[in-house]
Amino acid sequence: MDSLDKDGVGLLVKCDEPTDWVNSLLTAEKKDKSLRLCLDPRRLNVAIKREHYAIPTAADIISRLHGKSVFTIIDMADAIWQVRLDDECARLCTFNSPFGRYSFTRLQFGITSVPEILQKRNEEAFGDIENVHIVFDDLIVAASNDNEHDKVLRRLLERARKLNVKFSKRKLQLKVSQVKYLGHIISSDGVRADPDKVKAIVGMRVPTSKKELMRFLGMLYIFVKVYS
Repeated sequence: MDSLDKDGVGLLVKCDEPTDWVNSLLTAEKKDKSLRLCLDPRRLNVAIKREHYAIPTAADIISRLHGKSVFTIIDMADAIWQVRLDDECARLCTFNSPFGRYSFTRLQFGITSVPEILQKRNEEAFGDIENVHIVFDDLIVAASNDNEHDKVLRRLLERARKLNVKFSKRKLQLKVSQVKYLGHIISSDGVRADPDKVKAIVGMRVPTSKKELMRFLGMLYIFVKVYS
């Protein structure tokens, strides 16, 4: 994402006025070992009013993919940074630094309402396109044949260009017969658990104490809840 948006406003703006909230700043290491600056919004989250927008479960999405054989998965690039905050919300995302106070002008990690905001905005943007399914910032195109798939994908990309929505090339799974999605392997043959997601259980040693047995049963419970 560019350091400046079309209005000439960057990710951060200097804040010299009094604000109701001043958050701490944290650094988090990403998978590629680079660092991400983010807020510590734990106190702010207590005061945030959530919309409680409905988010589909893995079972909801997977049930809609029955009979599909051609898939593309697109992940939004820095999805929350594509959500611009108005001035009032930006002031809530103010933080202290050795160089003074600054406000984030984009949505931030850790804010409790982020999943609902992403789900609602992306459904408003792409939810009317048949055979496009959305969970947060992940979009999956699922079609019965190549021709149907290409028409849906073209319409999706045209809409994204119009709305200036950017996608991640690194995470793209383009026009494949089998995809990893929501912890599952999905293909025309059906659905099965992603081996990478269950290897911790498969490779777990036989419990030899009450504590280890309780840990094992806890993992099995989570596995059943996710994959049943």
